[in-house]
Amino acid sequence: MSLECEQGTFCADSDCDTLCDDTEDAQHMRDTDRDGTPDFLDLDADGDGVPDVEEAGDTDPMTPPFDRNLDGKPDYLDKHYPLDAGKNRPLAGAGAATATSGVEMTDASVGGARPPATCAEPAPLRCEATEVSCNGLDDDCDGSIDEGATCTCLRGQVRACFVGAPGQRGIGACRDGVQVCTGREAAHWGECTRSVGPREELCDGVDDDCDDCVDDLPECESQLSCPSPNDPRTPIAQPFVPYLLDGGLFYSGSDVQGYTWSIAGSPCDRLYSALDSRATATSGKLSFTLSNANQQRAQAMFTLSGDYDVVLRIATARGNLECGFTVHVRAPGLRVELCWDKTGPASQGDAVDLDLHLAKDGTTSAFFTSTDCYAATCSETDSAWGYPPTMPVSRCSGESAPNYAKYAGFGGCPNPRLDAYNDLDAISLGRYRAENINLDAPRAGDRFRVMVHYNARQNDGSLGDDAGAPAVIDAHPIVNVYCDGALRGSFGGVPEQLGDLEEIDLSSPGQMWRVADIVSSTGTCSVEPLSQPGALGYWVSGFDASYGDQ
Repeated sequence: MSLECEQGTFCADSDCDTLCDDTEDAQHMRDTDRDGTPDFLDLDADGDGVPDVEEAGDTDPMTPPFDRNLDGKPDYLDKHYPLDAGKNRPLAGAGAATATSGVEMTDASVGGARPPATCAEPAPLRCEATEVSCNGLDDDCDGSIDEGATCTCLRGQVRACFVGAPGQRGIGACRDGVQVCTGREAAHWGECTRSVGPREELCDGVDDDCDDCVDDLPECESQLSCPSPNDPRTPIAQPFVPYLLDGGLFYSGSDVQGYTWSIAGSPCDRLYSALDSRATATSGKLSFTLSNANQQRAQAMFTLSGDYDVVLRIATARGNLECGFTVHVRAPGLRVELCWDKTGPASQGDAVDLDLHLAKDGTTSAFFTSTDCYAATCSETDSAWGYPPTMPVSRCSGESAPNYAKYAGFGGCPNPRLDAYNDLDAISLGRYRAENINLDAPRAGDRFRVMVHYNARQNDGSLGDDAGAPAVIDAHPIVNVYCDGALRGSFGGVPEQLGDLEEIDLSSPGQMWRVADIVSSTGTCSVEPLSQPGALGYWVSGFDASYGDQ
């Protein structure tokens, strides 16, 4: 299939169905109807005879696809569209606020004894007789991924993985996680993290055991309806744009006694929380904020890309209920983020200023020049790389972004740009801040280099002491690379494991860490980690502004 769509710059839409390829999980080649054509190229992803472009609900790729019967599955993936007769839920048009079933909760819905689940047509497990090497799956369904295989990878690269049976992947609550390549001399894929496999079926509006049957329990008539992956009630979030959370979308009962929201953050926030137990979702010290956490309607504000775990606890007259789901914070194109440990409230008197740099191969002759994107060059509205700005500004930024007023006056966002900056000022010492550089629509084939520079350190309580400061303050940076919202590279170790073997140590001003090269392609990118020339370790040098020979 070869289609050309005029969808603007927000996202790629290969089959012109007004659904972003990312929404249709192009990264993992999801094939809902198992017809051999992945969803992002399939005009009828669920094979129900109704085109996806009709089931999507509107023509704006920025809005989530419709779920008219509010069963937690978007219409374009729901073979029972437009009504699932087995759910006894009313048809709701666009903008419906609450799913109401009009039935009473049973003991099963509040944690009582649960009868065995029964599914008339369970999804096949698709287990293989032997393991398929190095695909991130448990093909033979023995509980282990790629066991017995020698899988090669490059340190810092990231791939998708899944902990359940292959046939359960992408069904119901089951979702992929990520593996990061670790090891200097014998690089290998690490543990599969953040993947959700099948679990005991609950009366909660979710296909918990991933058999393609929702709430297949006797006498299950719960007013709790938790969201599944790709649920339109939990749309993709954008950095710096307020994100609303409404408990009324997930519980329709009238006996609510209280709501409690909590959020676990991105890799950088996990680092900050490990450094400081007081850095919580409601403290205002992390990269995101959560307000009205004890109300039905709460609001989150994210500044970094990543997957955020949200938990809603509802106290009712009949017991306590809980829903957990993931909010994906994604921005188009290339996004590089830097965070480190010696910053924020926990580092008073011992703080370090690291700077993130992004250079373009063939354009940037050396770092610290006008064609190197960093704090001194990438905070204005011009672009030395010749990329057009992203317009309007609502597609690329929000009012809480540091440079929003400047971008709004300009009418759009420059490419590339430094959206967040951390230095040795009072704001950076009062909360934990990361740095990030964005390039919304990189051209296929363009190549970029990521570098981290140890710029300055704090000494004896003063701000901004430079290279002459005598004290040695070690800093341990983490760099994450996102392409069209998907994590493609992670360098510097596991954030919450201080002292991790993958940790990198920068100890004095002037040091430079050349992290990785990034090669852009349509809808994604490849990340090529950089090593010390002639060695296996991270490429760390003294001050050397050259681009580097590797």
